[in-house]
Parts: sequence; structure tokens; C-alpha cells
Amino acid sequence: MQAGDVLAKSEKLVVIGYSMPVADEAARTLLLGKLNRNAEISLWCGERNEVLKKDFRKKGHQAVEALESARFEDFLLAMVGRTALRNAL
Repeated sequence: MQAGDVLAKSEKLVVIGYSMPVADEAARTLLLGKLNRNAEISLWCGERNEVLKKDFRKKGHQAVEALESARFEDFLLAMVGRTALRNAL
């Protein structure tokens, strides 16, 4: 199965620490063009979050979550918090 096929069937995409530079045209084309339009997208790319959020929305994605400047470290803290909560229940 090719990457585009997997993205087309994906229900969720989490991007952590990748700014999707214009110079990386192949990856941008793949992520912005092949991803299922109904997939939930969560961005953890620091100061690039808002730009990337706009890029995904321009391509028809509506379920895009991007905290203002959330980074990799914030993602880890969020995941640790979720795990602790699950373990407490």
C-alpha cells in the first residue's frame, strides 16, 4: 500500500515538530492533497501551527486542531496527562 492510499483512508493525522516547508514539496503535496478530508488533524509544530492550519483548511479540511504555539514538549505533557488520568480511573 502506498502512502497516499493510507492517508486517503486515515481518520486522524498528528503532526509533531514538522513545519512542512515549501521546499519539501513532495511531503506537502502528499499530506495536503491525499489526506482524507474528514480526518481529524492535530498540529504540534510551534510557531508554524497557524500557517499549517490555514494550509489544511484551504485544501478542504475542517477538523484541524492547532494550539497557538504547541510544541513536541506540549504533546508529551498532554499524552502523559491522558495516561495518568486513564490509570487513575
